[in-house]
Amino acid sequence: LDLDLNLTHNNSETISNSDFKIATYNIRGFNDTVKRSLFFNYIKNKQFDIVDIAETNCGDNKREYESRAICIDLVLLRKMTICVMQIYLSSKKNFNVVLSSAIDRNNNSHLHFPESEIFPLLSSYDLINCYRIMFPENTGYTWKRDNSNEESKIDVIWMSHRWSDKITSCFLDNIKLITSSDHKLLGIKILKKWQIREKDKKNYSNGPKYNIKLMDKRRWLKFSELVTVEVESSKFFNGINHHKKSYNTLNKSWLTLKNIMIKVTDQIIPKHKWKKKEITDSKYNQRISHCKIIK
Repeated sequence: LDLDLNLTHNNSETISNSDFKIATYNIRGFNDTVKRSLFFNYIKNKQFDIVDIAETNCGDNKREYESRAICIDLVLLRKMTICVMQIYLSSKKNFNVVLSSAIDRNNNSHLHFPESEIFPLLSSYDLINCYRIMFPENTGYTWKRDNSNEESKIDVIWMSHRWSDKITSCFLDNIKLITSSDHKLLGIKILKKWQIREKDKKNYSNGPKYNIKLMDKRRWLKFSELVTVEVESSKFFNGINHHKKSYNTLNKSWLTLKNIMIKVTDQIIPKHKWKKKEITDSKYNQRISHCKIIK
């Protein structure tokens, strides 16, 4: 989790402080409609802003993945950018490794070194373990094996060290009665500062830019073909197939693919014809709050 703020202070602005709630949860299957409904109600009632869920097993097509990552960039009001990435690692079995078995497992171990090279790698990028910053001595187990006393802390939220002083709380919630999961939900609250100019007016559209409903098989086929052509003519595969992959190389490849998708989307997918109207920043925030509820 990486956050970047570029806010300009002004005496004429009214600043309101509140918490930004983010959570991660291994839900252990998400196909059951009752389970989904109960979980969504839980999220709404707890007023989470972002929740990453893993092990959904929702897909009809069964495929084997070595590992995967989901990344989303959110550009919010007043040039606030939030990058959230969820990484789910699998090694043909559970990726049950911890940072320090002495405190992260209940097996009476006295070892304090990481069980995987991924932990020093995360630290090398100035990322911090949010729970350990708040509770350096607490066990904070997030997983318990069924019909066993074995427990460990294998669910972690890592965040840029620049925001360590913005963490207001870190918490665990056992919602097994709702989801039947053997994991606990791990969440954090981050202090945020919204700067709202009540007198300022801006033009905002009334909804999404693209009208997906107008897409048919012909358009989707054209979309797919054009993406393929653009990818093959770009330097995308050069970065992916490079024998010395690095974070910068992969990041450049991702940006290349992202720009290709945006370019093709603008060409193929029809756009909504919204009428723009002037609204104040305060009304804009109300709209954002409304969008958060509809999940």
